[in-house]
Amino acid sequence: NSLGELARLSGNLAEAESRYRASLARFHAIGSALASMPECNLGLTLIERGQYPEARRTLESVLAAFTREGRVMYSGYIHAYLLPCSAAAQDWDSFAHHLHQTSSALAELSVVDVDIARMATLAGDLSSSEGQTNWAREVSRWIPNRTVSVVHGDGDDVELHRHRRPGQDPA
Repeated sequence: NSLGELARLSGNLAEAESRYRASLARFHAIGSALASMPECNLGLTLIERGQYPEARRTLESVLAAFTREGRVMYSGYIHAYLLPCSAAAQDWDSFAHHLHQTSSALAELSVVDVDIARMATLAGDLSSSEGQTNWAREVSRWIPNRTVSVVHGDGDDVELHRHRRPGQDPA
């Protein structure tokens, strides 16, 4: 899983996907409950690769596991990660559900998470491109300024910078 994270954060999505799948297979082979983390990261990688239907199935599986286990905070993350999948499928009922669940789960936490910011921005952009500017505005409302950042890097060189809000022109 860690090697997949390094690959994903450096932008090597094909390698990240391969690493997450290998990690997931190892966890499943030994019957470990820890398989949810590489499965979640695989879902994020699939979103970044534009493979929304597979990402949605993957993340819904993770969400079901976290819900069963009572991992409310992590469930909030997964709801946020499912936003771009719902927008890509033009499933606005699902989008509304995931947005509400994300807002509720993360409202009381001081979460600074680059993946949430990235997925929310992507969800807002996809919503806007489908003419659903109201959903883009809703997503933008719950993204505090302090979380709107994203990590880019290549190997040793990692940079943290401000990321635009949904609907903003790229800087």
